[in-house]
Amino acid sequence: MSIEEQIKNIAKEELKGEIFKIEEGIRGYLEEELEEIKSQLTDLKSRTEELEKRLDDRMNLLVRLRKYTLDSLMSEYKRLMEVVRPEKEESAENTEL
Repeated sequence: MSIEEQIKNIAKEELKGEIFKIEEGIRGYLEEELEEIKSQLTDLKSRTEELEKRLDDRMNLLVRLRKYTLDSLMSEYKRLMEVVRPEKEESAENTEL
């Protein structure tokens, strides 16, 4: 093997070592970033679940409130109709006389 080939082989080996160090550094950085992203996703998931629970609770409350309001309105309507009907019947009897 000539001196040139020996120099090329030595340079290759040194470059391989440098490339390996760079790759390891990049790999470590990417793993840290991945862990950070996983942590953020976990946090977002828990926040989303909490918001969904709150939304569900509010929708249930809204449904109950609407039902209560409709029931109250119907009760008031029936009460008023009972009051108004006898008045109508009395006025109809008075017009017949």
